Amino acid sequence: MIKRTTCNRDCPDVCALEAEIVEGRLVSLKGVKDDPVTKGFLCPRTTRFPHRQHSPDRLTTPLRRIDGELQPISWPEALDLCAQKLKEARDDHGPESIFHYKSGGNMGYLRALIDVFFAQFGPVTVKRGDICSGAGEWAQEQDFGLCDSSDPEDLLNSKLIVVWGKNIHTSSVHLLPIIMEAKKQGIKIVGLDPVPTRTSRIADLFLCPRPGTDGQLALALVSYLSSQPNGIDPEAADYCENLEEFLALARSTPLEKRVEACGLKLSEALEFFKLYHENRPSSILVGWGAPRRANGALTVRVMDGLAAVSGNVGLPGACTSFYFQRKRHFSRRALPAEVEPPRTFSEARLGPELQHADPPVRLAWITAGNPAAMLPDSRTIAEELKKIDFTVVVDTHHTDTTACADLILPTLTLVEDDDLLGAYGNHYLRVSQPVMNPAGEARHELWIFQELAKRVGLEGLLEGTPREWKERLLDPSVDRAVLDGEVIRQPGAPKVVFQNRVFPTPTGKVRLTTVEPPVPQGEFHKFPFRLMALSHPDSQSSQWSVEPPEYPEAQISEQAPEAWRCGSLARLESRKGGFSVRLRRVANLHPEVVLLPKGGSGMFGGWCPNDLIDAQETDHGGGACFYEQPVRLVPIE
Repeated sequence: MIKRTTCNRDCPDVCALEAEIVEGRLVSLKGVKDDPVTKGFLCPRTTRFPHRQHSPDRLTTPLRRIDGELQPISWPEALDLCAQKLKEARDDHGPESIFHYKSGGNMGYLRALIDVFFAQFGPVTVKRGDICSGAGEWAQEQDFGLCDSSDPEDLLNSKLIVVWGKNIHTSSVHLLPIIMEAKKQGIKIVGLDPVPTRTSRIADLFLCPRPGTDGQLALALVSYLSSQPNGIDPEAADYCENLEEFLALARSTPLEKRVEACGLKLSEALEFFKLYHENRPSSILVGWGAPRRANGALTVRVMDGLAAVSGNVGLPGACTSFYFQRKRHFSRRALPAEVEPPRTFSEARLGPELQHADPPVRLAWITAGNPAAMLPDSRTIAEELKKIDFTVVVDTHHTDTTACADLILPTLTLVEDDDLLGAYGNHYLRVSQPVMNPAGEARHELWIFQELAKRVGLEGLLEGTPREWKERLLDPSVDRAVLDGEVIRQPGAPKVVFQNRVFPTPTGKVRLTTVEPPVPQGEFHKFPFRLMALSHPDSQSSQWSVEPPEYPEAQISEQAPEAWRCGSLARLESRKGGFSVRLRRVANLHPEVVLLPKGGSGMFGGWCPNDLIDAQETDHGGGACFYEQPVRLVPIE
C-alpha cells in the first residue's frame, strides 16, 4: 500500500513522501514525483528512514528511571507523575524553576501548542535565540526589515549565482535541479567555502577563503565595485541608508590587504570580482556557514550590503537568500495572548546558564531536541540535566538527552505524525498525515499535553483533534485544500522578494551597516586548526541513518604536515577535551580546517564534536559559534 505524507524534520525542503506500507511495516520512502519541490527524489537520510522507524532503540512505552535503571510504566502513571512534579516545582520554587526546551526536531505548527501549555501553566523559563539561523535572520531583519527569499525558481533569472557557504548537495538537495538548469542555461556559478564541497565540481569558479573572513571578502568586492564604471548602482542612494558610510567602510582597508586576510591570491579574488561586476542580475545563496561564527551577523550584513549597493536586490534574479518565512500563515487567533516568560536561557550558552541559574532549575521538559549532543558544550548540558530534580524528555528514540532523563515519553515519528508544515527553503505548505499506526504506546504530543492539562487545572485548554488544530492555526486566507493533502503555495509569498525595491523598514530603504566584521583571532601556535562539524549525508543532526563510525573521519588539508597520514589515528583536542579520529587528507580544503561529520553521539559512537565546542553566542541574534572552535591534533602513541 502506498500512502502520502510529509517529512517534518529540520530541513529546508519539507519533502512530500510516498510511504510503502506492507503488513503494517514501513518498507520504503520515496519522493512524490508530481510535487513542485520534491520532484520524485529524497536525500539519503530520508530514503533510509525505514531502518530508523523499526530500529531496536525506538521508544514505545513511557520509561521511568528508578535506581539508575529505566523501567516501563503506564501512561496514567507517567502523566500523574508529570502533573505532580510540575505542580510541586511551580508551587514550591516558582514557575521560573521549570525550564521548557523545544528545538527543531519536529517542524510542525502544532508544536506551538506545547508553548501555550507552559505559558498558561507558568509562565516558565524558556530558551532565547536560535543556534542555527539566529545570526542570519537578525542580520536580514536589520537590513531589509524582514528575512525572506524569492522563489528558488527565480534563480533562473540570474546571470550569476554565488553559493556562499552553502552545501546544497547535502543540506538543500532540491535546489540542485534548479542550479543544474541554471548551469545548462549558461548562468555562471561561483562557490565560496573553506570546504571544497561538491559544488566545486559544477562551479565556474570555486574559492576556499580562510574561515571567518567572508565579511572581508564581501567588503573587498564592494571596494572593487566602487572603483569600476557602474560598479555601484547609480540609484543605490534612492533605496539605501548609510550608502556613503558603507562605501567608506569598504574602502577603509586596501582591497589587497582584505584579500590577503582571506588567504586568497589576488588574481583569484579579482576573477570573482569581475564575474560579479559583469554578470547582473546576480543572486547570493547565503548558507549556514558564515552566520555560525562569532562575527556571523555582521558578516551577513555586509553580504546584504554588497547585494544592495551593486543593484542586486528587489529585481528578478537578484536576491540574498538565507531563509523563507515558513510561518507566514501561522495564526494565533485561536490561542491565548502571549505571556512574557519570567526568564530565558541562551540556547547557545545553555550549559553555563544552567550551571549558574538562580534560582536553580528544578524541572526540565525537553521536546523536539537533543541538547546533550547538538548544542555547544554539550557535555556540560548533560551533566546539568542529570543534576536537576526531575527531567522529562519527549522523543522517538534513545539519545544522549534521554540518557539524562528521569522520565521518557514516547512520541510519533514522521510517518506516524499529524501536523501542518511550512518550509524554510521554499514557499509551500503541506500536511503530514499518519500513514501507519504508532509503534507501541507512542502518542502525539497534542494528546500528551491535553492529558496533562486535565491534571494541572487547565481543563479544556488544548481540546481538539489534530485536524481541528491545523484548521485553527492556519490563517483564513489559505485554501483549506491543503488540509486534505494538496500542496499549496503560501498566498502572498514573494516570487521576487522586496520587488521594486520596497523594503519593510521604517524608512522603506535598506539599512546598510557601518560596522565591520572583525577578523578571527586565536592562539594558533597552541590550537592551529578550526573545527567544522558539518551536515553529512548519513545523519540528520544526531539521527544517523547508518551505524556511526567508531572513529569519525577527520578531513585535513593535503598541505598539512606529512606526519598526518591518510588512515592514521590521532586525538582531536580543544581546551574542553578530545577524542580519537581517523585522518584523511583532502585536496583544496583550507589548511586551518579540521572537518568532521555533524551530529556525533557520546552514547552511540563515543564521540561528539559539540563536546569540544565552547558555549559562545554570535555577535547578534543568539546564534551559536559552531565553526569557531580552535583545536589541535595530537599523535596517538
